[in-house]
Amino acid sequence: MNIQNVHLWRRAPALVAMILLPLQDLRGADDEDVTPPPTTLADMVGIQDQVLAMLARAASCTVKVDGGSGVVIDEAGTLLTVAHVGRVAGRSVRITFPDGKVVKGKTLGNNDKVDAGVARITDAYEGPHVPMGDSNAVKPGDWCVALGYPVSYKAGQAPAVRLGRVLDIQSHAIITDCTIMGGDSGGPLFNLDGEVIGIGSRASGSTRQNISVPVNEFTEAWDRHLAGTDWSGCRHDQVAAHRDAYLGIGPTRKARNASIGEVFPSSPAEKAGLRAGDVVTTIDGVKVASYGEILPVIFRKEPGDELEICIKRDASALTLNAVLGEAAR
Repeated sequence: MNIQNVHLWRRAPALVAMILLPLQDLRGADDEDVTPPPTTLADMVGIQDQVLAMLARAASCTVKVDGGSGVVIDEAGTLLTVAHVGRVAGRSVRITFPDGKVVKGKTLGNNDKVDAGVARITDAYEGPHVPMGDSNAVKPGDWCVALGYPVSYKAGQAPAVRLGRVLDIQSHAIITDCTIMGGDSGGPLFNLDGEVIGIGSRASGSTRQNISVPVNEFTEAWDRHLAGTDWSGCRHDQVAAHRDAYLGIGPTRKARNASIGEVFPSSPAEKAGLRAGDVVTTIDGVKVASYGEILPVIFRKEPGDELEICIKRDASALTLNAVLGEAAR
């Protein structure tokens, strides 16, 4: 490992920790289930020490996969990544380690619905690996570290390290303030014990809101992934083809908030009472700040599911309920 990168890592966590302010917008910030921010220098130094203790091993297992990133999680050379990197089972990929070593690999299963993908090194592998944690134990306010390889990656360069906190826990998603960039997709999200708790998937309206696939989305469907199954669904015991849910709304062109630009005739949205110009604030219990955050919530549902939608209409706050339909294919 490049010693210069090690020194950079030793400086960066302290600098980041010193400038981070307590996050006031953590969901449920007044609840006991939220991890409090550090209040003393000793607290911040303790966080820095935890990061440094887990970082060398975590970085050595974080790899570049064709089209994105990944992380080695067992001695057989199995990788966690995302479905939009894996794309399809059985695809040959090149896997590059931080020291520049390149090995051959093959994609296994991909769940497009939650963006979870698995691959495996096909060359002989005797390198390190990191453990998977329990994403159900993650709480808002928890400190976390995201690693990945941006598009500017060069062989022999250590992965980029982003220290942050968990902002929110949603169904099938962990949202953090760890910065995400192109090429980071598939990179691991670690807790401070060095366990993988999520896999970076996409940004949520801003590169400073990183949406990760919870690691339990992988473990709960592990047999399907290892069997090389490509599917789309959130209910892991459902073998039948997934049916896409449909609400029937469209975006506005310029609004930066979660404004509805169009409500389609006879759609579940129209039947529920939604109108063009309504601003969605919460959908299915998930707070949203942009239109792009609405659709992932809908896509995780099934036709026939009831969806609670909180909106602002002019000066009024309303709660509406929609029964989702089935999208035409």
